[in-house]
Amino acid sequence: MASISGVDKAIRAARDTRDDPERLALALAMRPAIMLAALIAAAPGWRVEPETGTVARYYDAGGSDVTGRPDVTALFRRAVRVDLGAYVWGVAPVDLIPKQGVVIAGEADNPADAIRRVLATPLEGAPAEERLHGQ
Repeated sequence: MASISGVDKAIRAARDTRDDPERLALALAMRPAIMLAALIAAAPGWRVEPETGTVARYYDAGGSDVTGRPDVTALFRRAVRVDLGAYVWGVAPVDLIPKQGVVIAGEADNPADAIRRVLATPLEGAPAEERLHGQ
């Protein structure tokens, strides 16, 4: 019963927040930071790129994970970030990062699902620059 009353408290707080414009504005302003914190927590061992709010893993030509190994040239990146209230994910060649930022293959409502989806995407399916630009 304690857990049910806890849910009831959360529902009441959400309704109170929705009805109070100042509290709603604060909650909406905090949402991206809360989502990013949840993403970082769901991706232990992933590289966190604070300038874009992205978590990423890097891979060499053979598909080996080289995240955190600056001595090895990475060719692909799996990435997840928060964008417009969703967790967006994608796999792309590293040389597209300066041009494209993140290549978005899909989105998810929760960070664990986005991590699972990006890990399930084969590196070979990453878009090549010529396919992105129609060359």
